[in-house]
Amino acid sequence: MLDESFREALPLVFEFLAVPDPKNPAPRIHPQVKQGQIYAFLRGLVRARSKSEPLVVLVDDLHWIDSASDAFLAEFVEALEGTRTLYLGNFRPEYKAAWMRKSSYQQIALNPLSPNEIDALVGDLIGTDPSTDGLIARIRERTGGNPFFIEETIQGLIETGRLQGIRGSLRLEGSVAALDLPAPVQAVLAARIDRLVDNEKRILQTAAVIGKTFLERVLLDVAGVLTDQLTATLSALRDKEFVYEERLFPEVEYTFKHPLTQEVALQSQLASRRRRVHAAVAAATERLYPDKLDENAALIANHWESAGDALQAARWNKRAAERAGVNSPIEAGRHWRKVLGLLENLHENEEKISLGLESRYGTCRAHR
Repeated sequence: MLDESFREALPLVFEFLAVPDPKNPAPRIHPQVKQGQIYAFLRGLVRARSKSEPLVVLVDDLHWIDSASDAFLAEFVEALEGTRTLYLGNFRPEYKAAWMRKSSYQQIALNPLSPNEIDALVGDLIGTDPSTDGLIARIRERTGGNPFFIEETIQGLIETGRLQGIRGSLRLEGSVAALDLPAPVQAVLAARIDRLVDNEKRILQTAAVIGKTFLERVLLDVAGVLTDQLTATLSALRDKEFVYEERLFPEVEYTFKHPLTQEVALQSQLASRRRRVHAAVAAATERLYPDKLDENAALIANHWESAGDALQAARWNKRAAERAGVNSPIEAGRHWRKVLGLLENLHENEEKISLGLESRYGTCRAHR
């Protein structure tokens, strides 16, 4: 609808999006040539869209981006010159990219909240009851202006009964001087998780192994509970602001309120339990989504590796490499190298030799 000239690129685009049209397949060409054609399409798409309307694109948490997506993003940024498109990305300081050297790039540091901003946020959350006099100063001192830490600290005080009432009208039980506020935000989160009832804690920990976002269907399979029980538990965790619904269609998907929440929930369980759950998640993903095995190959490989099953992880990294090879030689090479690394400590057998040869050949092809 943007430009009739895009029609001839549709087979390639559909394949790239993992929804190929069997009646109109993409041409069989070298992966790097195919990647170049995808990038050319991207540049044309950005310019055509800009002529139609202004556009704002936001990419969240760039510090977790994979190499293939990062390369794709770099091409996207190159295509923005002279268009009516504003690209916004947020990231931790360790993330670096070549496009940051462009004259059109501007970096805005997200500084901690100022004392006045902290007072305004805490005041909005707890109110102005005389019993809370001095509490804002204590919270400001301990949280260092991090809004997430501020929210979690106040939520922790509510759950322990030290703060009572409703948002904006809370009262403090006891004196401010007697409050013991944990220093790091991880300690606040760990204490909140530890106060959960057993089934809520177990479900939250299981979800944390699945990932920052998790499908309700996978969690139900892995947790081994009845649907009504899981629904009630997730509702309780949502009310306590640990998770929230990210998507309802085509499947219900939840996400943790903050990456640190997932991280602390993950680390709050024994390593042996984490390994068992990772194996269960890998097996469940294979079983529940038989028509999406190629699409989920990298995810399944990661869970098998975390479960300590190097051979299964190598098999699935091979599958992920073969899929990535269609569109991203860089990503394919990464998965082939992963296969080689996983094979190092396995006993010599026919499958190991075969996987080793395939991964070396695949690595060479990816770097041609």
